[in-house]
Amino acid sequence: MRKRILVPIVIVVVIVLAIVFWRMSQNVDVGYVVNSDETRSNDQQIYVIILTKEETKGKTRQEILQLIEQKESEDGTLNAYYSIPWINQKLKSSYQSGDRIRIYWSGGVNLSDPPQIPGTSLILKSEYN
Repeated sequence: MRKRILVPIVIVVVIVLAIVFWRMSQNVDVGYVVNSDETRSNDQQIYVIILTKEETKGKTRQEILQLIEQKESEDGTLNAYYSIPWINQKLKSSYQSGDRIRIYWSGGVNLSDPPQIPGTSLILKSEYN
């Protein structure tokens, strides 16, 4: 009887630990979609600009779009291309300019201008402010 209970408990603990370790190994960026570009290579990519909460706090979507335009022309180091992961492609996730997203990624960054991050594992839409 104990063995029947112990095996499922061990399996659940192993799964939970695997998820925790996976989550701890991920980098997380929060940014705003500039555009979604499917023509740059074989995989789909999304062009994102990183803005802080202080920059966007209390702003409307239109004001955020204007801020994105301004920041994009001022400082190219805030931008990056992220690969759209398989799961987001299969779920047919769509992204519009100005959408706030949370990007989970691991691995390296291709040093280009702007940088390209191929190791994206998940993209989630996030709430404004």
